[in-house]
Amino acid sequence: MKLLNLFKQLYRDYSSIHREAINFPGIYFNNFFKITIDKTIKTIGYIWHFLFRNKKYDNKLEVIGNYKILPFDITSNSIIYSCGIAQNISFDEAISHKFGCDVFMFDPTKISHKFMNSISNSKLKFFNIGIWKLDGNIKFYHPNDLKNENFSATNFFHSKTYVTLPCKSIVTLMKEYEQSKIDVLKMDIEGASFDILNDLLDNNVHPKQIVVELERPFFIYNASFFELFSYLNKRRKLHSRLKRVGYDLVELQANELLAIKLY
Repeated sequence: MKLLNLFKQLYRDYSSIHREAINFPGIYFNNFFKITIDKTIKTIGYIWHFLFRNKKYDNKLEVIGNYKILPFDITSNSIIYSCGIAQNISFDEAISHKFGCDVFMFDPTKISHKFMNSISNSKLKFFNIGIWKLDGNIKFYHPNDLKNENFSATNFFHSKTYVTLPCKSIVTLMKEYEQSKIDVLKMDIEGASFDILNDLLDNNVHPKQIVVELERPFFIYNASFFELFSYLNKRRKLHSRLKRVGYDLVELQANELLAIKLY
């Protein structure tokens, strides 16, 4: 079944290259070439995951919205942090509905603020601020593709256009809300996860579960091979650091990681 799913994913990826190359700004042939490289790197990641994943969790994880987590020990009293919302709250609604817990949600963008104003759910605690390693106003860069509604504090998109938005660190937020722990930390924040996770570990904050998108540089956003190698090195160092402080790592997809605190 997993092998069949792998082939289905590869078919979806490569069959979409032509359409993506047309829709993305710029010259079609340049886009086609860059997207093909990106898809090939993604394919290597999928094959690596298929062959070398942490198989002991294959039948223990549960799909919650658009992510997988370990469902044990999550209760109505659990503290859930969800960083990076845009207009997708499938994870937030699913985990709140299943376990009856509050979800603290953070996103600094206007589009997320407008979207959350249309949602009526007292369990979803939305805050129109970004998550960063420092408190204050910082630059969030807009992607080159105007249809892309995500923003990046690390200029993941190699863009020259930005807006300045308010941010706070997770350490600051935990102090403000008088929280001593985080049970699940979910992050989809366009390249900023490395900085924030290292800041948490520097401050001895260890969420029980961390599900995070470790977005790699994309050539369609004019990344270089040097940036790709730098990313792989940062990823290796983060993995090693998480293991040293007692996490077990589960590669969910090519760039999606679940870290489970064991001790």
